[in-house]
Amino acid sequence: MVNCANIQLVNMYSQSDTRPRLRANIISREQYLNLFEEKFKDGDKVLCVEGVEGIGVTTTLALFAKSHGENCASYFNNGWSRHLLNPHTIKQSLLQQLSLFVGTKLDLYESGVSLASCIYKLSKASKNKLLYFVFDGFNNIPTEHIDSIKAMLLPLFNLENARFLFSGTKEEIKELLPEGIIARQTNEILRFQLNDVKDYLESINPDLSKNDVDTIYKLSDKGLARKLAILTEKLETEGIEIIRQYYSNLVEDFYEDDYEWIASLGDKNIYLLMALLAFCERPLTKDVVKCTLKLTDDATIEIIGKCKKYIEEKDGLIVLRSDDYKKYLRDRLASYKIEIELLLIDFIEKSNDFGEQFEYLPALYKQVKNNKTLVDYLTSDNVQHYLEEKKSQAALNEQCEYGYNACSDFESQAAAYFRFAINRSVSREIEKNELSDEEIEALIAIGDDEKAFALTQNVFLLEERLKCLLIIAQAGMHLSDSMNKELNTQIETLAEVIDYAHIPDKALELAKLMMPINMQKALDIIDKVAKVTKDQQQIDRLYTAISLSYSNEGKADDINASKADIVSTRIADEGLKKMASVMKQIMKDSTAQQVVARMKELPTASSQLYFLRY
Repeated sequence: MVNCANIQLVNMYSQSDTRPRLRANIISREQYLNLFEEKFKDGDKVLCVEGVEGIGVTTTLALFAKSHGENCASYFNNGWSRHLLNPHTIKQSLLQQLSLFVGTKLDLYESGVSLASCIYKLSKASKNKLLYFVFDGFNNIPTEHIDSIKAMLLPLFNLENARFLFSGTKEEIKELLPEGIIARQTNEILRFQLNDVKDYLESINPDLSKNDVDTIYKLSDKGLARKLAILTEKLETEGIEIIRQYYSNLVEDFYEDDYEWIASLGDKNIYLLMALLAFCERPLTKDVVKCTLKLTDDATIEIIGKCKKYIEEKDGLIVLRSDDYKKYLRDRLASYKIEIELLLIDFIEKSNDFGEQFEYLPALYKQVKNNKTLVDYLTSDNVQHYLEEKKSQAALNEQCEYGYNACSDFESQAAAYFRFAINRSVSREIEKNELSDEEIEALIAIGDDEKAFALTQNVFLLEERLKCLLIIAQAGMHLSDSMNKELNTQIETLAEVIDYAHIPDKALELAKLMMPINMQKALDIIDKVAKVTKDQQQIDRLYTAISLSYSNEGKADDINASKADIVSTRIADEGLKKMASVMKQIMKDSTAQQVVARMKELPTASSQLYFLRY
């Protein structure tokens, strides 16, 4: 049994503004929490947890995050609001929690603050302990959000000691993971056993008989978490007699009486209020309720007052008291969904807040299948205005996706279709946010190696990120020992997971950059590319360079000298092989002056230059 009442600790979990509301007393899921910890300690980086609807996956993830309140950042998407899938919203929530972990209060609204900019601090803070991330509701993300959320989360996977717990299956989650990161499926969450339920119910009402406990267990579909929560709520508010009536009358819908109460009032405004609370994605104040439902002040106060049993005013917002009842109403009031969306469209269209209009109207137009209005609304000027206001790539991605998918009538919307197709393509290219070599080198030149390193964490393509890291490793002069260690760790990790065979030209570029850093890794890259590339001359030159480098190091190391001979055997061009052999002998037995003299004996300027390079 876990008691969650009156716990006011200020930790990372308490700072998670999306954490679910947990009951004061809940049945422990300790066996699952221990399983997750064991798998993480054994080396699994990403775990996925699944279970049937209502089994308690979200609660289990919340308990894990709560039990690691000092070193776990969490984010819970309940599926009720698109706003929860806004990458900027997710980033702010994570930064708010991670600021406690690194011991530095972050300005969440400062444009330069990102997850990537925190990687070094997070790496230092998690040097001797694991840093957990819990993500719930990321297994069924709309296509317009996938790329931007993936890019936003990308830097976190670079942390050596980071571990990730997702709800859903590994197949559903893999599209959010970077190349080379593998998700593992854990044991499925199961129903509660009778003994667990017995202890739980007795902690709530010690006077319950064994028959009553058995009755509740059977009504809960033998331990289904959501049904058990609803029955517990009924037990606490209405007593055991209502539970016995459910059982004798074979009732399966435990909220039927509550729904019938709405019908008994005979007031459509009550239906609309409850539907508005169930379906509306924007926060609801009394004034918004009044304007959306087109009511007077008195009528608004009256209908809210009638529904006090089910709704409450919290921080100035009108909300349903129970998340389970909200889920129920979303099913029972489904026929009111379009009417509510049309009322919201009318209300938001009249708003003077352009940001609010653009945040909610495209999704509402899409939901009511008003594609023509959606396309007409997404003008270039409107999209540009919204992008400037939000200062977020995610904003552009989302609107391009909406417009592209809305162009269903190609004949009449051909121009708009091509406009959105081009914008969508360009947006995705911008999304990758690749850094130029010059940006990295410029930061290194002014001694800001740490910022250069932070910027590499935003690079989307693994091979481009490795390239940037190698540039820093070659030229960086101001990195601390811990930063150097993190840099080398990331280089080694990326070098192992990149598929070089399918990017031969880029692979050879990486091999050249890798040579001064790690000769063996460079050789491994060249070996992989040599099997598929047609540019044998380039391969031979790199083999020659590595052979000569090993020879130079081999003056005081017989092992390296032996490696040089082995690499030489991989040179296919007989001329290069012979030159490599001669050059190795010269460098082994000659002084610097003698080397220069021998260089002048080479017949061409290009061969002299090649000789001097090594």
